[in-house]
Amino acid sequence: MILSFFNRKGSPNYYVQCVDPEDGKRRCLVTPVQRNEADAKLKLAKIRNKLEKKILEGTELRLTETDLGWAWVSRWIELRYANKSASLTKHRNQWNFLSAFLREQKVFAPSGLTRDHALKYIQWRCSLPKEKSKRTVGRNTALADLQWAGTMLREAMERQAINRNPWEKLGFERDDAKEKPELLDEHIAIIRANLLGKPERMRRSFEIALHTGLRFSETRIALRNIDELLTH
Repeated sequence: MILSFFNRKGSPNYYVQCVDPEDGKRRCLVTPVQRNEADAKLKLAKIRNKLEKKILEGTELRLTETDLGWAWVSRWIELRYANKSASLTKHRNQWNFLSAFLREQKVFAPSGLTRDHALKYIQWRCSLPKEKSKRTVGRNTALADLQWAGTMLREAMERQAINRNPWEKLGFERDDAKEKPELLDEHIAIIRANLLGKPERMRRSFEIALHTGLRFSETRIALRNIDELLTH
């Protein structure tokens, strides 16, 4: 059993090299540990112990998602938004895209994320077609993903996975929303009819948007402070 850690030119992360005693083949894996981390030696020692245990047990030599540093995110999303079904669905979807991008970029842990990855994500996300319309995703959608990712990375800081948030205060300005045509009376009637039986917040949101020209989230008014008469 031979385990050794080394650096590769152009990569901030350590790599681990091991020789499988069963077939004598060399395995080479990238770790989430970066050279400039103060506790790098301790983290590498933990990885060494895990891989040595796998070699002794004869299991597959690879670093699991837990080793790579993003395993906590899905569970964190489930707990954080447990009482908000719409938010839960939204942020699950955002994480699906973000995690796919991170895998493609070989960013195996928060410590491997850079500011430049934010730029790459916008380009990557905007190249993907929407499921229904097949049109490419708008830039504002990508920026919304990045904004939420900032919250996720602040949690990573609390977990001491990173010392700073590389996506904090990115400063990207959103594109202006496209002007939409005015709703006709017959359109309003159809929308109101379709909202019957839907959650009350949806009906209130529509009435606010209809009378003020603002989305519900743009009003900054707590739901409990909205006059019930707006829904009639």
